[in-house]
Amino acid sequence: MAQAATQKIAGLKRRGWEVEVFTSPLPNGSPRPVVDGVPVQTFCFTGRGAFGSPFRGEIAEYRQAVRTSKANVIITEGWEHPFSELLATEKQQVPLVHVSHSTSSLYQTPGFGGIFRRLAWQKYVWELPKKLKTVDHIVFLTTQTDHTRFYDRFVAEKIGITHFSTIPNGSDLTEFAQVSRDAKKRYGLEGKKVIILVGNFQPGKNQGALLEMVERMGDPAVEVLLLSGFESDYGDRLRERFRHLSNVRYLVALPREELLALHYAADLFVQTSINECQPLVLLDAMAAGLPFLALNVGCCRELPGGKVVQTLAELEEELPKLLNDPVERERYRILGLEAASTTYNWETVCDRFDALLRSVVSQNHRP
Repeated sequence: MAQAATQKIAGLKRRGWEVEVFTSPLPNGSPRPVVDGVPVQTFCFTGRGAFGSPFRGEIAEYRQAVRTSKANVIITEGWEHPFSELLATEKQQVPLVHVSHSTSSLYQTPGFGGIFRRLAWQKYVWELPKKLKTVDHIVFLTTQTDHTRFYDRFVAEKIGITHFSTIPNGSDLTEFAQVSRDAKKRYGLEGKKVIILVGNFQPGKNQGALLEMVERMGDPAVEVLLLSGFESDYGDRLRERFRHLSNVRYLVALPREELLALHYAADLFVQTSINECQPLVLLDAMAAGLPFLALNVGCCRELPGGKVVQTLAELEEELPKLLNDPVERERYRILGLEAASTTYNWETVCDRFDALLRSVVSQNHRP
């Protein structure tokens, strides 16, 4: 979500908007990075509006900063975040546009903890229709609706809300135009069938499932690259459990340009995540012309650059087929590149946001 917001900040500024950012401090207390000289104010407060999660901290200071801002429009990113939730509880002095990155309030994890979580979020679920009516415009990433990740769109359509648009996330195509194409040689991957998985070492990303599949495949020509932004206990457990697999590389905290370069060294991007919305990593794969194989989570099935399956068993069945079928991979490569160039890129996305914001401001002028 932060990466998407950063891209929109830069894109809107290029289109003549003056932008100011209100956000929380970094966990380590260091200053937030500034995008193109955009001023950033930080506020320390928590809360999501769920049972047991009241708003606490610099609430008055945040509200005062919003009230005294010279903004013509406010954009909030993501439900279940204090900066968004607090503003959605009441009508603002200027139009409020909320960008939904899906909902997790109805996502139930296994066991008693999942039941308790569902109950704790019930108050939030009851209040969601009011918040949908309070904001002036809602931006959804996808047209999909369901009772978990895309519950907010389901509710919006059910109660007859029409003040919404569908604008997806994107990739920065200029990044891919600038990265090197020699990673396959530099990493000694020539002659290999290279699988790449980009995702932080967390149980929800489920990298272990891919390694189990590769273990059972037993194909000596297969090489797996696991790219994570940080180390973790889960990553340590993966290394221990699969220490006998010499064809797995754990690459941590690579520079962005090197991460993208490895897309051109790979034959297939695999996503085993069990809970996603609209994964930026798949959009990056399409922008690089790298076909993907993914579980049907979030709105992955809308993305044309790869194959989406329902279960891990299906993914395991399709993995060797796709790895060994260059014709099918080429078909997905072309579909992904076309979608990235026409729809899923930040220039197109920011053009649409620019037009939307100008329309919202003109139609929702506050006296």
